[in-house]
Amino acid sequence: MASTAGLFLRQFTILCWKNWIVLSKHPLLNIMRCLLLPIAYGIFFALAQTLLIKLNNVRNTFELFKFTT
Repeated sequence: MASTAGLFLRQFTILCWKNWIVLSKHPLLNIMRCLLLPIAYGIFFALAQTLLIKLNNVRNTFELFKFTT
């Protein structure tokens, strides 16, 4: 009977091989998925706090005008 560690290693190796086959068939898509999208997410998260604060300030400004008129 095979050991649990041996089975895990075999499954892990086969999964890595399958992923290598899939990733090698679509190089342009993988450049976008593995390089450009993480950079875009990083830029979004870096700017999200600033954008949300500005939007909240604009909304509060409109509420002030709404109550004064």
